Amino acid sequence: MIETDRKSQEIAHPTLIGVIAALWMSAAMFAHRLLFGIASMPGLITIRIIPFVPGNISGPILGTLGPFSKLVPELSALLAQLLVGAAVAGLYARSWGRPDAPTWKRWAFGPLVGLGLWALTLAALWPVLRANFHGRPLTTGRALTIIAIFLDYLLFGALLPLLFLLARRARMVEAGDAPAGAGAITRRHAVSFVGAGAVVAFGAFAFGLRRISTLGYDGHRPEPPVQPITDNPSFYIVTNGLADPHINAAVWQLAIGGDVARPMTLSFDDLKALPAIDETTTLACIGNTLGGGLVSTAVWHGVPLQSLIDMAQPTPGVTEVFFTANDGYTNTVEFDKVAAEGMIVAYGMNDAPLPQQHGFPVRIITPGRYGEKNVKWVTRIDLQKQHTKGFYEAQGWDRNAVVKTLTRVDTPAKGDAVMAGRPTTMRGVAFGGLRGVSKVEVTTDGGATWTAAMITAKPSPQSWALWELPWTPPASGSYKLGARCYEADGTLQPVITEQNFPSGAAAIAFVTVVAT
Repeated sequence: MIETDRKSQEIAHPTLIGVIAALWMSAAMFAHRLLFGIASMPGLITIRIIPFVPGNISGPILGTLGPFSKLVPELSALLAQLLVGAAVAGLYARSWGRPDAPTWKRWAFGPLVGLGLWALTLAALWPVLRANFHGRPLTTGRALTIIAIFLDYLLFGALLPLLFLLARRARMVEAGDAPAGAGAITRRHAVSFVGAGAVVAFGAFAFGLRRISTLGYDGHRPEPPVQPITDNPSFYIVTNGLADPHINAAVWQLAIGGDVARPMTLSFDDLKALPAIDETTTLACIGNTLGGGLVSTAVWHGVPLQSLIDMAQPTPGVTEVFFTANDGYTNTVEFDKVAAEGMIVAYGMNDAPLPQQHGFPVRIITPGRYGEKNVKWVTRIDLQKQHTKGFYEAQGWDRNAVVKTLTRVDTPAKGDAVMAGRPTTMRGVAFGGLRGVSKVEVTTDGGATWTAAMITAKPSPQSWALWELPWTPPASGSYKLGARCYEADGTLQPVITEQNFPSGAAAIAFVTVVAT
């Protein structure tokens, strides 16, 4: 009889119960990420691991999968959570969760395992626990994340024995061995509970992803013909995470500390009350391909970074400025370049508040540096005497990320058909960073001959220059178009082909068109 009772309480697939408990835990994680801006475990794991993936490996992956490559790490982390849940449930079924185990053991196992997993998680993810997607200070963000992860694991630990209990009672009802009063708990009830967990978990994930993911706009680039100043909706966008922060300016703060005599914290209103300037600057992505469109120009409004640094009174020996964003992203610039290169802490873009996708409420603008140095959603600035690798430098990308001079042909575009003997106009852009652009030349024969083009717009000395050249194809056939520029001091744009990793691409970007 005892053997029969044991068999009636055996669970055919205990690992499935672990998966269901982990699904409920995942639902809780996605809920607090969506509602309170507290990072989910899959997101934190992704932030922690990606900097260790070399850029020459992550680059081709991004190129192959596009923005969906950011979904893969989070889905992988979610799958890992489910597998851990299954493994824990399997262990539970063979040890403290056996039908003949003392009641206290059956109920204590889950919380104790959850506590252990919580401690391991804190140790592994400590550097990135500060991330908070609603703009709370980094110390507050870390505290909230620690509490949330504890509650997530506690939920898993409580659900594990409860789901085992439901499954066992359902089995006993089917076997006719249920104790008095247990008949109401049937297989249908147990399955309904299990199904609700799956629906809640994946519903929370899908709804949250739809609302906050970057999949719909990451890699966005303006369509030619470009304007001298790129309007905000058209400005190129690249983001390093699956979901961007949505900062509440009322709780956001900018802390300035490190090796300074007067550490300080500014609210958004405090920052806007300081003397501000406008700066017309072009940004370009270091991952931009030759002739690619991840380049745009805007008029940025904000406070000179140097004035904030002066207020904090850096101590002698400071060599570096270290930026931290609310989403955990980090990067650096050289201390002695801040004033010389006109870096600003921007909160306005083209006479409008900084859009959310471009770093609201505040981002760093570093003229003449690739986009990775123009940190969005910045919340902390540290002055330091030693070098610390930022997010992308840890992957092997260039430490200083100074833009390479580029020139591109926008029209006619690759593959376009033009009419032989009929006038057309070639147009494009040239950009030399802080080195400027003084002259643009165009070739229609693959570089055998070059003709000076007319610069039609140059919003500022450090911005891109728009150029054009009237051209009439003399005869039918294929033409290889290209452009190059000279920097302000007369230096010719480099023509040696370079891949974008690790320092940005630099070469002549040719476009082939056919005249008919």
